[in-house]
Amino acid sequence: DTSLPHAICIQEPLCNMSNKCPMDIPDTYTCHYKLIENQTPRAIIHTSKILQENCLYHDEFSDRDTCTISIKDPSNQNKRLFICSSYMPYEKKINEGNFLHLIKKANQSKQGVILCTDSNAQSTRWGNNSTNNRGKQLEEIIDDYNLTIHNKLDSPTWSARGKTSIIDLTITNIYAPTIPNWNCHLNMSTSDHHYIQFSSNTNSLNQPIKHRYNMKKCDWVLYKKTLEETILNPVLEKIPKDKCGLDFCTSKLTNLMKKALDNSCPKIKHKLHPKKRPSETLSALERIITKKQMKTKTKKKHQEKRRQINELKYNYKKGKKSFAKLIKKARNKSWKKFASNIESVNETSRLTKILNKGYTSPLGTLKNKDGNITQTPTETLTALADDLLGEESPKNPNQKKEQNLGIEDIKKFINPQRLQKAINLLKKNKSPG
Repeated sequence: DTSLPHAICIQEPLCNMSNKCPMDIPDTYTCHYKLIENQTPRAIIHTSKILQENCLYHDEFSDRDTCTISIKDPSNQNKRLFICSSYMPYEKKINEGNFLHLIKKANQSKQGVILCTDSNAQSTRWGNNSTNNRGKQLEEIIDDYNLTIHNKLDSPTWSARGKTSIIDLTITNIYAPTIPNWNCHLNMSTSDHHYIQFSSNTNSLNQPIKHRYNMKKCDWVLYKKTLEETILNPVLEKIPKDKCGLDFCTSKLTNLMKKALDNSCPKIKHKLHPKKRPSETLSALERIITKKQMKTKTKKKHQEKRRQINELKYNYKKGKKSFAKLIKKARNKSWKKFASNIESVNETSRLTKILNKGYTSPLGTLKNKDGNITQTPTETLTALADDLLGEESPKNPNQKKEQNLGIEDIKKFINPQRLQKAINLLKKNKSPG
C-alpha cells in the first residue's frame, strides 16, 4: 500500500555501472545512498512518498556500506528516529562500521535507531548452529550499547546450496519504537537472501482521522422514538428457538440500536494520540519510586537525628543529677569534717573559724573606749563583749584557775539577765551587715 509510510532497506543492490545508480527503483519511491567515485553503493534505502515528506538524509552517518535517514519520532515530536541500512563486509571488522558511530550518538541524545543489516556474522544467540569470530564481535557491541535483536530463532534469512543461516538482522536500541510483528518471507526473492518485513508505531505519522459520538449533545428522546419504530420489525417478534436464532436476533438488535444512535447523536472528529511507550511508563514509575525512596531516606535521617538529640538530652539530665548528688555529698562530708574538727580548739578560735567560714566577712578591727585600735581577733571580741554585755569583774590573781568548768560555772557567764540585756542593746547598737 503506497499510501502508507514505507522504508525499504537493501544491502548489496544490483547496480548499473554506467550511471552508478541502483537499478529497479520505483517511480513513487525515493532512493537514498551515498555516491562515491568509482565505487558502487552497498547499502541503500527506498522511502515512500508519505515518509519522504518527514525524511532527512544524514550524510555524516552514511558511506558506501551504510545509509542513514531519520524521521520524526512518533512518541516524541522533538526527537528523530534513525533508520539505517548497513552492510558489514567480510574484509572489515564489525566494530569499524559507520553504524557504530550512529548508535553512540543516538544513545547520547536518547533517540531511537532501527538498524537493518547484512552482518555476515553467525551466533547461536540469534539462531545459528555455531558462533564465529564476527558473531562474537557483534555480541560485544550488542551488550555494550544495550541493543535488541528482533529476529526469530527458527527463521533463516539466507539459504543457498542446501545450507541456511541467520545473518540478516533487525536491531534496535532502547529508545526505538517497538516492533510487534517481524516476519521473514521465504521463497519470494530471487536472491539467496530472504525478504524481511516488520512494522512499528511509526504508522502514527499518517493516523487516519476517526469519529466518535458526542454523548453530551445526544437527543435521547429522538433515540427512544427511533428505536421504538424500528424495533417493531417482524423478525424480532419471533421467539428464537436455538442458539443461532438468538445470535441473529442479538446482532439485528445491535444494528438497530446503532442506527438509532446515528440519527440522534452527532459525531465529532478526533485524532488518536499515540500510546506511551513502555520505556516512558517505566521511567515515570522509576521517578515515583525514586521520590518515595528519597522521602523515606530523609525521614530516616530526621528520625536518627532526633534520636541522637534525645539521647544527648537524657545523658545531660542524668549527668546533671549525678553532679548535684556529688555536690551534696561533698557538702555533707565537708560539714561533718568541720564539725568534728571544731571541737578540738578553744572557744575564741572556734568563734573566729565559724565567722570566717563560708561567705561571712572576716573579723575586722574596732576602736576601744580609750581610743586605741584592736590588733587581734581576741581584742575585737573582748571589745564587742564589753560594749554589749558589760565589762567582766576583775579576776583575782591569787585564785587558782579552775579546769573543766561545770554547768553551774557556765551559768555565771550565760544567764537569762545577760541575754535579755544583750538583746536589748543589740537593737540600737548593731552594725550594718
